[in-house]
This record gives sequence, C-alpha cells and structure tokens, in this order.
Amino acid sequence: MRFVVGLGNPGPKYAETRHNFGFLCLEALSENLKDGGARLREEATLPQLAHWQHWELPAGDEVILLWPLTFMNLSGRALTALLTRYPAESSEIMLVIDDLSLPLGQLRLRRKGSSGGHNGLKSIEATLGHQEYPRLRLGIGGPKDDQEVIDFVLEPFPKEEIPKVKAVTIFSAERIKEWLEGVSFDALMGKVNGWRGAEEVE
Repeated sequence: MRFVVGLGNPGPKYAETRHNFGFLCLEALSENLKDGGARLREEATLPQLAHWQHWELPAGDEVILLWPLTFMNLSGRALTALLTRYPAESSEIMLVIDDLSLPLGQLRLRRKGSSGGHNGLKSIEATLGHQEYPRLRLGIGGPKDDQEVIDFVLEPFPKEEIPKVKAVTIFSAERIKEWLEGVSFDALMGKVNGWRGAEEVE
C-alpha cells in the first residue's frame, strides 16, 4: 500500500488558494484513478482530522489519498492517525505541497529533503521523526512588493493563472499515478523536474 498526502487548509474559504495546491492535486489524482479503472474501496474520515480515500488499482495494488483537515500547521496529526491504522514505510508516503521558491508551472520531485520553511512539512517531519520521504513541490511563485507571505499563499489563484494550475494538477496526477504503478523514482524525477509544459498554456 502507498499513501499520497496533499497538504492544504479545510473549508470553502481556502479551497482555491495557493496554499491548497496539494489538495487540488489530490482531487485531480482521484479523478485520474477513477478514469483509469481503479476501484474506490473506502471513503471515510478520521473525526476532525482528515478525509481519505482508499483505492484499489487495476493490478491489485492499493493506495490511500489523504486530505488533512487539521489546517496546514498540524498536518502531521492527521498522518499520525492514519498510520496508526495503516502502518507504512516512509518511502511509501508521498507529500504534495505548494512551494514559494518555484515559479508557477514548475515542479520539483525529491526523495527527501528539508522542510524549506514550509509549516506543513515541518509538522510531517515531527510526526515521522526525519526528512527522508518523497515529496512533490508545486511552484506558486512568491509575493511581490511589500505583500506578506501569509497573505500571498492564502489568496485564491487569480483568474489568469487557472489554466496553468490545471495543467500542473493534471500532469502531477499522471506522474503520481505512475509512481503508484511502480515506475522508478529516477525516471519520474527526470519527467517532473524538467517539465515546462505549463509555460505553453495561455
């Protein structure tokens, strides 16, 4: 069994914000799995902590998609609750997060690494006790002028950026599905880290 954890904040107020890029990616992955013939075995909640979906892939492999509902800074609590029920190795857990250091349309896939100041990753690191787990970073760019970072990440994506956002979520969902199906991590990094497809989207 493998896990894909998209980080974000719960509720309609945050649904389309930059900080919820991980949630948006998980929604695209859920649709991709359904369209690819995967079977939803269980859709459940961990009270006040998380929403999750349990899928069985056509080849019989299983995957859980996790949306923490603890707000970004406490994401580790939701993952802890799920891992208590379904223990897993760190290499079987992929985190999907927004990244201020990358422009919108660029992605970075890594086997491990630091939090880079991301509070959601800090919480996950505290849960797992280390930094050695896969993570997919989705670029959102950074604030301009004197805008505070917190205001920037909690703003909705502006209308002109939506086509790029959709291109990123579709591409990311396809690559994560390949990971779930056993494509080598090195091959995926080659595809993801060199991708510039969103730059062609108007």
